[in-house]
Amino acid sequence: MTIAASAQSANEKRAVLRAIKLFCADQRQSLLVSLYVFGLVGGLAWRREVARRALVIWTRAFLRARFSKKLRGIAPDSGFCFRAPGPRRAISDQEGVSMLIVLEDETPLSAPHTPHNEIRRLGRGRYSHWGRYIYFSSTDNTDPRKNGRSYKLVQRV
Repeated sequence: MTIAASAQSANEKRAVLRAIKLFCADQRQSLLVSLYVFGLVGGLAWRREVARRALVIWTRAFLRARFSKKLRGIAPDSGFCFRAPGPRRAISDQEGVSMLIVLEDETPLSAPHTPHNEIRRLGRGRYSHWGRYIYFSSTDNTDPRKNGRSYKLVQRV
């Protein structure tokens, strides 16, 4: 009994560490792309190909572009999966790679971009942004409408 429990906790720890590594890799990639874009726009402004005033406006818009919204209208899908309406103008996993993160009580869910059948079958904090909807499960496979936790959607920086 003890050996099986310790093996299960070790597998859970590995899964959490894998999720953290993926999250950090995504953050690093987003930062590098942001720095590259700022370098391009800064070079254009330096050569006066773009008005410097416009650069200030673009920078403000870029820095304020963070998206944060409490998930409302959560409805059961099937299995452990629930769905909630997402933002209208955001790239989802259907068109590319979603930049949205689902937070459960301010903690990111562990497995983004998961196929919907896996969310329905396994649950445990998996989620996907597909089209206009967020498909997700709570970390302990309870009903997110009744478990007392808050669910929030934020955009990666």
